[in-house]
Amino acid sequence: MTIFRKAGTRFKTFAAASAFGLGLALASAASAAEILLRADVTVDNGLVTLGDLLSDAGDKAGIAVFRAPDIGKSGKVSASRVVEAAASHGLRIAPGGIHKVTVRRDSRTVTESDVMAALNKAVAATELGRSADTVTVRLSQSLATAHLAPTRTAPLEIRSLSITPRSGRFSAVVSVEDATGEPSPVMRVRGIAEMMVNVPVLNRTTERGQPLSTADFTMEMRPQGSIPRDAASLQDVAGMAIKRRMSAGSFVTLSDLTEPILIERNEIVTMIFRVGRLQLTTRGRALSEGSKGGIVPVMNLESKRIIDAEIMGDGMVSVAPNSQPLQIAQNGAVR
Repeated sequence: MTIFRKAGTRFKTFAAASAFGLGLALASAASAAEILLRADVTVDNGLVTLGDLLSDAGDKAGIAVFRAPDIGKSGKVSASRVVEAAASHGLRIAPGGIHKVTVRRDSRTVTESDVMAALNKAVAATELGRSADTVTVRLSQSLATAHLAPTRTAPLEIRSLSITPRSGRFSAVVSVEDATGEPSPVMRVRGIAEMMVNVPVLNRTTERGQPLSTADFTMEMRPQGSIPRDAASLQDVAGMAIKRRMSAGSFVTLSDLTEPILIERNEIVTMIFRVGRLQLTTRGRALSEGSKGGIVPVMNLESKRIIDAEIMGDGMVSVAPNSQPLQIAQNGAVR
């Protein structure tokens, strides 16, 4: 329970006044109901005046009768105590059915997001920040909202910033100027600052072997620590394919890249066989998939023989030099 203190006297509870004293005060109030009691009061300093509590305290408005709660806090005081305080200064008031008065102490709030914004700006001005496109800050623990006097309107300052470049770990003091213009500490914070780098990520789910183009990627800011060391650039991925199915938002690394699949398993292909200046063709069935330059087994549909062939392009293979020689029928068919 919040403690209110009358001018120069501490009250440890908000107990009602004695029944006799309350009866007298209420009787007096009934005869002069033009001055009303406020149920909710907000003050911006450490004292609660009659002007805060009453609808019309006249020339007594500036008289302090209670001490306010702590900054950002609230408390309650019984109507009987307010009636007594007013009566001691010659004011007779009507509570108007109010039994408790809520008194709130106004404050300037400093939230975690306020601190994060100030930290980002401060870290960005360091060597760590200047070597990145931008910087993101993560706190080691969540921050409770701080309450300052409403008169402390100066921007947050980050002082005593200490940061380790390799790990990004930092500590700092968050301060705000006080009434004298001197920085006054609000809180100490710790966390990790990470450099953000603009990198390409897939903008759609991509199947294994599917050819890639720059249109398949979007540039996004990502923490440097989350980026693989062999992350591929847009120049690396152009015209290439990936070895496995990858979802949107994924990094593509150099080890993920391969030549696009030009021939699928069981695909009917054109087999090319060269003998000197003579070029013969026949149809075959690829028994495995492959990329350009890869060697795949192909079954000759005429002879049913299986030979190795090199993939030359979409649906085209060349019989490898070390493959079993093809047989040529009298009609020129390759067997």
